[in-house]
Parts: sequence; structure tokens; C-alpha cells
Amino acid sequence: MGKDRTHLTKSKPGESSKSNDPVPKGHKPFLEFAKGSVQVLTKEVREDLRTGVVKVINTDSPIKVLLEHVRSNTYADVAVTVKNHSFMCHSLVLCAHSKLMAKKLNSGSICFNTPKLSAKGFSQAYKWITSDHYNLDCTDFIDVLRAAYYLEMPDLIKYCWKILDSPMFNEVSAFSILYESRHAPELSKVHKLMATRISQSLMRVAASHEFLCLSERQVCSLLKSNSLAVNSEMEVLYCALLWLNHLWPKRRSCTQKILKNIRFGFLSPTMLSKFKTQDRNNIGCFGPILTVFSQLPGLGRLIQDALFYSSLIITSHKDPKCLEENIEYNQIKLIDPRQWISDSKCGYHRIVTRMCPNMRYVTFRQFKEYLYHQQNIRNMYDKAKLYAVCKKKDGIEVVDYLNKPLSEKQVFYERLAKLSLSQYTQVMNNNFSPLAIKKKKAMKSEVIQITEKSSNSSS
Repeated sequence: MGKDRTHLTKSKPGESSKSNDPVPKGHKPFLEFAKGSVQVLTKEVREDLRTGVVKVINTDSPIKVLLEHVRSNTYADVAVTVKNHSFMCHSLVLCAHSKLMAKKLNSGSICFNTPKLSAKGFSQAYKWITSDHYNLDCTDFIDVLRAAYYLEMPDLIKYCWKILDSPMFNEVSAFSILYESRHAPELSKVHKLMATRISQSLMRVAASHEFLCLSERQVCSLLKSNSLAVNSEMEVLYCALLWLNHLWPKRRSCTQKILKNIRFGFLSPTMLSKFKTQDRNNIGCFGPILTVFSQLPGLGRLIQDALFYSSLIITSHKDPKCLEENIEYNQIKLIDPRQWISDSKCGYHRIVTRMCPNMRYVTFRQFKEYLYHQQNIRNMYDKAKLYAVCKKKDGIEVVDYLNKPLSEKQVFYERLAKLSLSQYTQVMNNNFSPLAIKKKKAMKSEVIQITEKSSNSSS
């Protein structure tokens, strides 16, 4: 049929009107509406039907007209109130994308006053479902994600997770997601994922006030992570004590839940012995916290097992295989190691192996000095930090110390840091329409090359 043809003829028998073209986001809710809409025919139209030819005056597609009304918010038929903010919306769009709204619309009253849904989150979510090319604002990302879960919007949830799974949220940017979602316990899966993305930035994170404001569950997820890049388990212990001390004694009830995530078998015997004596009062300002910890049931057995494991670590420091043999012989579970590193710029850091961290006692004063140093460095991926890795040479496992292959990733993150979230999303989705033509190809090829190199180096 020609585009300029103004008549419609009856379709021939067997002729299919289906199209293989993908349905754009936003069109789907109107397809059924367009098919089932009742058209009021005039006398002239009914006469034309008898002749087999119908004159079409308005050739615009019903779906196109409906979409224009939705995007311009014309003829909105329902008011949604979120914490004293009212939004005029189209009920058909809300029902198509939100399971909760489909239930609420039947009741006739749509008013939300819950911490799980903010006005910003609802506004951004509604703009996303009514537009084919709408990019979320980075500052409202957590609000949008909470809105998507609360309103039961599977398409938007999937889109948000696509962004979270990208390399953009790593180290400090992953911590920012943790901090912004500290009042959202329903996002526990997000918290666990972001906690595993924090590695070399742990000391910088621990030195911030934002770390002290995290929720109990978030701190537990962080302390459980195997990806934490530290030289000694005492660094992790001091991070936990700093968090508890921030709002002590209000956080007294959190003591056991927080400190049980410390891997006591990697602590020095000197530190372990202090838990059961009055010397614990001399460990920084944490005397009251450690006193509560020492009174917990089962502490004696915990310290006893930790001392045995710690002694094995020290004796097998230069021979990791010896540790595994002793653990197997004594039927004790092998403790998962952290990402043990050695920073030449840190005074108390010592050489480590893949299974054995620095087992020396670290004072809180030494730890604080290292925190101050971490606050002032510009480059998070410090080349002075060496990771302990195991290699086989002539059939024998030996320990080597290397910079983790982050050089290409570092460049990648630096490039992404210069982009807004919307620009980054466009790069990842190959949608460059708002960008200049010359920058499109350069940015696209650059990101693809860096991504391929980083994936090859990590593998």
C-alpha cells in the first residue's frame, strides 16, 4: 500500500496483517486498546462500506495518537499522590507496567505515604515508562529502584539491575550505592552485591563519616566479603570497632552480629590474648565494646580455636601447603582468606602469602596513621600495593607479589568518571543520539576496546 493512498480496501482472505517488527516500549499497552476500540460510524461511512471502499480522512495510527497524548500528559485520567505531591497520570500506562497500581486503581484511591516510595522515585519511574529513550538521573537512582520494587515494575527493575551489573559501580562508586540505600532494608541483594565490589578502597571508605552511617546489615555484608584488600585482619577488626564506637552504647546490641564476621584465626596471638584480660581496655577507645564482647557466651571456645589456627598460620607462613595439611589432619575448617596485600607506604605492613596475612600485632595508633594517609592519596589503585598470588614453577607452588591487573580497568573507570550516568547508559546500550557525531564513534570504540582488554586481563 502506498504511503499517499487515502483509501482502505478489504483485506484478501489469508492475507496476514501481523508485523515482525519489534514493538517499542510504550506501544504495547495500546495495542489491545486499538484493536478493541469501538468506532462510531456515520451514515456516509456505512454507505461506503457497502461499496467495499472506505475513505479515511485521518491517517494517523491510533497508537501514535495515544502515545503523543501520554508523553504530553494530555487527557490524564488519574491522580496519584505520593507524600503530598500529586501527579496526573494515565491509568492505562500504570496498569500495564505496575502490578501494584493495577490493584490500587480498582479501589479508586491512590495515595502513598511510605518510606519505600518517594515523590522523586515515582516521578522518574513514570517518565521512564512513558518514554522510549529516557535515562535515569544518577542522583535519584536508589529512589527509582525502591519505587520499582514497591510498585512491582519488573521491566524497570530489570533495567536498574542492568546498570548495577555494569563495571561503573565499583570500589568507591559501589560504596556510594551502599550509603545512599542505607535506609532501604528491602534492597539487601543490592547491598550484598555492592559489598563484594569494594576491595582496594576499604581503608578510604573506613576513614569516611559515611561508613559510620551504614546500617548494621550493610556493615555485616562488607565484613563478610572475601574481596577486601587488607594486609592484616586487624585492619578489618578496627573498621568494625570504629563503626560500633560511633553510636555507642546505642549500638551495644549489634556487638555480636558485627564482630562475628571477623576471622579471628587470622588475628595475632597477642590480640587474641587481650580479649580475655584487662589489656583490652588499652586498645584505643574500644575498652567498653571489647568488655561487652568478652562477656558473650561461647567466647572461650572461639578464642581457643582462633589461637590454634593462628599458631598454624605463623608456623606455615612460608609454606601454605603445610597449613592445608595440618588443617586436614586436625579436621578444622579452613578459613577463607581475604585479598591479602602489602603496601610499601605503610609502616606496619609485612610480606604476606595467599593464605597467610600479616600476623603481627597492629596498634590502633598505627592503624589511624594509615587511615589518614589513605584519605590524602589521589590514586585509589596505588602501585605500591602488591597482591600475594601463588604460581607454579617447575611443579612447585611458589608465592609471588604482583600489582593486580588493574591498569586497563583504571583507565576504563577514569573515562567513566567523566560521564554522567545517562551518558554512561547510552554508551553501554549503544544509544548515542544526544552526543555529537564525531564523539559518538570515538567514545564507542574506546569503551569497547577498554572493556575487551579489561575482561581479557581479568580472565
